[in-house]
Amino acid sequence: MDKPAHDHAAGHGCQTDSKAPVRGIWRFLVNRERAPLAIAAALLAVGAIMALTASPDWAWRAPLAVAIAVGGYPMASRGVRAIRTTRSLDINVLMTVAVLGAMAIDQWIEAAAVVVLFSIGETLEEYGLERARGSIRSLMNQAPAQARIMRDGREQMIKATEVIAGNRIAVLPGERFPADGRVSSGSTTVDQASVTGESQPAPRAPGDSVFAGTVNQSGFVEIIAERPGTDTAISRIISMVEDAQAQRAPMQRFIDQFARIYTPGVVAVAVLVALLPPLASAQPFDEWLLRALVLLVVACPCALVISTPVAIAAALSNAYTHGVLIKGGAFLEALGRVRTMAFDKTGTLTKGSSTVAEVVAYGEFCRSDVLRCAAALERRSEHPVARAIRRSAVSAVGDAPLPQPDHLEMSTGLGVSARFDNRDLALGSLEFAAALGIDISPVEDDIERLATLGQTPIVLSCDGQIAGLIGIADDPREDAAPTLRALKQLGIERLVMLSGDRELTAGATASKLALTDVYAELLPDDKFTRIKTLAGSAGPAAMVGDGINDAPALAAADVGIAMGAGTDAAFEAADVALTSNHLCQLPDLISLGRSVVTTVRFNTILALASKAIVVAIAAAGYSSLSVAILADVGATLAVTFISLGLLRRRWLDKHDPEFHSLALQARAAPVR
Repeated sequence: MDKPAHDHAAGHGCQTDSKAPVRGIWRFLVNRERAPLAIAAALLAVGAIMALTASPDWAWRAPLAVAIAVGGYPMASRGVRAIRTTRSLDINVLMTVAVLGAMAIDQWIEAAAVVVLFSIGETLEEYGLERARGSIRSLMNQAPAQARIMRDGREQMIKATEVIAGNRIAVLPGERFPADGRVSSGSTTVDQASVTGESQPAPRAPGDSVFAGTVNQSGFVEIIAERPGTDTAISRIISMVEDAQAQRAPMQRFIDQFARIYTPGVVAVAVLVALLPPLASAQPFDEWLLRALVLLVVACPCALVISTPVAIAAALSNAYTHGVLIKGGAFLEALGRVRTMAFDKTGTLTKGSSTVAEVVAYGEFCRSDVLRCAAALERRSEHPVARAIRRSAVSAVGDAPLPQPDHLEMSTGLGVSARFDNRDLALGSLEFAAALGIDISPVEDDIERLATLGQTPIVLSCDGQIAGLIGIADDPREDAAPTLRALKQLGIERLVMLSGDRELTAGATASKLALTDVYAELLPDDKFTRIKTLAGSAGPAAMVGDGINDAPALAAADVGIAMGAGTDAAFEAADVALTSNHLCQLPDLISLGRSVVTTVRFNTILALASKAIVVAIAAAGYSSLSVAILADVGATLAVTFISLGLLRRRWLDKHDPEFHSLALQARAAPVR
């Protein structure tokens, strides 16, 4: 693969070297596998020059015959194999018939030119796909070959593939991590561009996760491997992307089906062109056979067939290099047609990190009492809300000892209760308070006020009476508002929030972000039903989420998009994964999908138009086999490099200072 214009280890974003295609195609052509093509091209040149210098017929025909044999054998063998295995007439059969026909009417230079030019066209197709997929193959060299294992206080070097879960691994500054794991000691910054596409180094401290193949930039750290060395994020990405590139988009399936019907039809028409005029009006057979052969060459659907797979592969590779995994070309095409986008709230549109925004105390309790009691109740919980309450308590009352419960009972997802000094305390949601028989009517005004501010009310009760309310806030992500505005600029007609929060709380967040619709108090099944309804009534719909409760909706959407910080269940159910966890990639993702649809349409029109022009010229009797094959190779070259342009599409990321202004501008017209 071509080297990028910068070193990822330096922590910069992805750019494409504008001279890389020229260098890349030269390296692609100059290798042993292209030797038959090179020999055939050289012999064609020799034979043509000898024919023009009035050499004896046998002298110039000999190099042309060898050129046809050397360059045409792979083509003919593929054609025979297609007839034997699939009982079909493919491109290779068309070209083989054209070459044999040209030889039969003593057009040796034309026959050799067809062989050489067709082989060049096939090589260009192969180059396009190789270049489009090259960035994926480069991943295989990202992970180091060895790992430094710590055993009994001593270092031991082993193969990275021999790492097992639980191994303690030491990683020096400048080295790549050999396995996926979590930092156990030390702190550093990590260049994660090879996995997430992020341009900025990410700080890592004990407890933070790291991926195999990413670069430890600044500090010595030890990590605990969480997966074997053979099962890393990079290996899973490679598998996902290769599977995605093997899948065919609806556009590609249509063109393939069209070619299977089109090719035999063209052969039948060519036979009629060769036979009917001579039989019907005694016209010269050689002249009409030549026209039939020109028709065969012109009808060769090389450019048509290659127009879609190169565009799809290039777009998938482009998306990967920016930290977006797309599980197939079908989803790229679907992204280009999306008109409705639904979002989960917590962790998707919001930061997913809870904070205590407000504390309201009642009766004998003061604010610090409410926080101390709430922190004592949540002392053993690792729920984000529990951690937020403990942080706020430390900030308010310092290191003062917390009350010790006599016994503690937790109700998963609802709340916790305990007994302190012969008093019954409970902390939890409004539903939890209602289940305990606590009357919340005296504080309903405060509950409504907190909800209107976008805060989730948490109730503290003491001996069956409300002692306090804690307003938990989850602020919108910095990139949420500009991302949603950019999506509107791109023509996304409905921006919808699907949330399990109370209606007032969800509505407050939705109003800050100017969403068009909000559906609150939804269970996972409700989200599933709602996204199915949206997809049915408002055109293709995408769902963006991160949690287990989003998985059904992600699977039901036309395109499910999982955030990078989400759960494994969300990643499995989704069709697209944003490994960098940046919402601001969504406008570029939609724009990329539309560019793929537009590119394939343009390529198809170009391929068909070029053939129509040559057919018209041939019908007038002015064309030749060489002109026909040059037109086909030219169209193939054009659609290949137009498709490869998708590799160089620029993406904006969260750290780009231009994002907040450029994200508001639509960079592609909506596809209708």
